Amino acid sequence: MDKVILAVKYVEGDLSELEYKAFEHAVKHDSELRGYLNSYREINNSVGKQLKEALTFPRRRNANLESDEVYVAEKITYGLDYLWFLGWALAAIITLLVWQPWRPNLYDEFGFNHKKIASALVEAPYRGLDEAAQFITQKDYYQAKLIVSKKYIQNPEDFKLVSYYSMLLIADNSLETSREVLYPFATGNSLHKNDASYMLALSYLKDGDMENCKNWLKKVAVNSTPYQQSVQLLRKLDAEIATNRFNFS
Repeated sequence: MDKVILAVKYVEGDLSELEYKAFEHAVKHDSELRGYLNSYREINNSVGKQLKEALTFPRRRNANLESDEVYVAEKITYGLDYLWFLGWALAAIITLLVWQPWRPNLYDEFGFNHKKIASALVEAPYRGLDEAAQFITQKDYYQAKLIVSKKYIQNPEDFKLVSYYSMLLIADNSLETSREVLYPFATGNSLHKNDASYMLALSYLKDGDMENCKNWLKKVAVNSTPYQQSVQLLRKLDAEIATNRFNFS
C-alpha cells in the first residue's frame, strides 16, 4: 500500500488491528512515512477546524425584518460560498499532499526495488545468491539479507558482495548499516569509490536527507559508470527542493 494512503488510513482509523501495529512499528524507523503522517495530521487538524467554523456559520437576520418573514436565500450566500471554497481548498490540499513534495518518489525512480535486486542476485557469480533472489521476489528482505550477509562476512573486501548487500540494506531501510558497509570504499582509494558514493547518496535519498544525498552525488567523478545517473538525480533534487519551498506551514 502507498505510504501516503497508509498515513491517511492511520489518521482516519481505517487500518485493521494488524495493519495498525505494523504501521506503529514502521513509522519509528521510516522518516518518509513520518513525514507523510505529520503533514496529513497538520492539514487534517487545520481543515477540520475551518469546516467546524463554516458549518456553525451564524445566519443573522436583518433587524428590520419581521419575525415571521421568510429568510431570503441571498442572505446566506456568503456562508454557502465559504463552504464551497473550503471544499475546493480541501480537495486541492489533498491533491498537493499526495503529489507534492514527493512526486514522483525519486528513490522509486533511481533506487533499488525488489525486481532490480532479484535480477542482480540471479546474475551474481556466487553460489546460493539465486536463493536470496527467490526471497526478494516475495519481498522477504530479511531472509535474503541473511544469505547475502554470510557471503559478505566471508569476504568484506569484495565490492560486488558489498554492493549486493548494500542494495538489500537500503531497500529494507537498514540505512545506517548500509553506510557503514559502503563508507570505507567511498572514502578510500578503492577502484569502486564512485559506485560506493552513488550508493551512499541513494541511502540518504531513501532517508529523505536531500543535502547529504546531493553531497555524495557531487563526489561521483566524471566519466565514471554512475556519473550520468548522478547528474540526472542532482537536477531532479534541485527542482524538488525549489518546489518544496512552498509548504503548508
